[in-house]
Amino acid sequence: MTFVLPVGFMTSGILNNDTPSVVGISAVQWNNGFETVARIPSSTEGYISYTSRRYNILGQSSYAMVGLSRASDPVVTSYTGIRYVLYTANTLEVWQSGTRKYYGRTYTDGDTVSLHRSASGVITYRHKGVIFYTSTINDTAEMKGDGSLSKTHDRAENIILNNGTDTFNPEFDNKVNVAEY
Repeated sequence: MTFVLPVGFMTSGILNNDTPSVVGISAVQWNNGFETVARIPSSTEGYISYTSRRYNILGQSSYAMVGLSRASDPVVTSYTGIRYVLYTANTLEVWQSGTRKYYGRTYTDGDTVSLHRSASGVITYRHKGVIFYTSTINDTAEMKGDGSLSKTHDRAENIILNNGTDTFNPEFDNKVNVAEY
């Protein structure tokens, strides 16, 4: 399937085009989803990170939820299906399986945020490398990167995945209403 980038979308000067980024192309709220092809093996340390964007390409507030789900979880486009997620909105928020667990941490446009899973299953949420929340749920299952964007023009940039062995720019699968740039 071929996607056309939204009208007015420009990629020059906003990021390294070798680093995968996604933009929503559906105006239907929380109907823009994606997963990583690569997985973090069970009982293995790994993480997903991305560059936060407070505003979309039109200068409006941008809403992205990126995190980790079990590889066996069904494919969904909404954030409610993402097991462990960092939500970049007006503040950083932590959500787990559709329920908000933490909110209120401030961030700046362009900050790096990440979600880590230790080999023993401890899930930590980080902002610029500093842990600001630790999940009360441990999970050692095989994981995939998972994400949802609220609407047209919302974006998640410079997505990085570490599978315990390598750190790399992941390929995306099960893309629904998103375009890579």
